[in-house]
Amino acid sequence: MARYLLDPATEDEIQALARTAPPMTPDVAIRIARMLRWNERDTTGTDRAA
Repeated sequence: MARYLLDPATEDEIQALARTAPPMTPDVAIRIARMLRWNERDTTGTDRAA
């Protein structure tokens, strides 16, 4: 699910579009999960403002 946006109508439109997408293959789902885990590790605990 997309993160909440400031405009609820935009959020609804994005979610409706996502529901029309074809199902992911297992290979694609695995690659996306890996990228999300990598991104989470990269952004947690790091202070980029310093």
